Amino acid sequence: MDSTDPQQHPWDQLSVAELRGLHSAADPAPVVCEDADEVHVSALARMAAGWADLVIVGLVTTAILSGVLVAGYSLRVTALPWAMGVALLWWTLCSVVCVRIRRGSPGMLIAGIVFSNEVAGYRIAWTVIAAAIVALFLGVPALWGGPTRSLYSVASGSPIIPV
Repeated sequence: MDSTDPQQHPWDQLSVAELRGLHSAADPAPVVCEDADEVHVSALARMAAGWADLVIVGLVTTAILSGVLVAGYSLRVTALPWAMGVALLWWTLCSVVCVRIRRGSPGMLIAGIVFSNEVAGYRIAWTVIAAAIVALFLGVPALWGGPTRSLYSVASGSPIIPV
């Protein structure tokens, strides 16, 4: 009995059915929402997205001011607008990247909601501005119109869905 003959000992080969099973388990199909009316995103999740964006800016501002103190400089009143400006710039750049790559602002990702479709390139700026407005008004603009016609959806051109 020849031990190198693959017909007699196919221990190192997978059948076609096994290969198909491995392929389907390794690469799950992406979730695409064709009908946004079927998906319900709670008002609390939409409001939490605005609050999370606001908290992120607050945390970065606090980190910058703490860094100024740790560096040994005295903390003056003029440092707060500067720190807030840097935090807003950081949040804006982070939001642009997140909206383009992950289909949601950082606050939306924390709240567990994303846009159902990829945001078009010319709509990214409007989407980030909408996320800033929602954060500025403590999430209230995200509540109007429901998940398909909220300020997020109007700016991005895509309804929001849970992750």
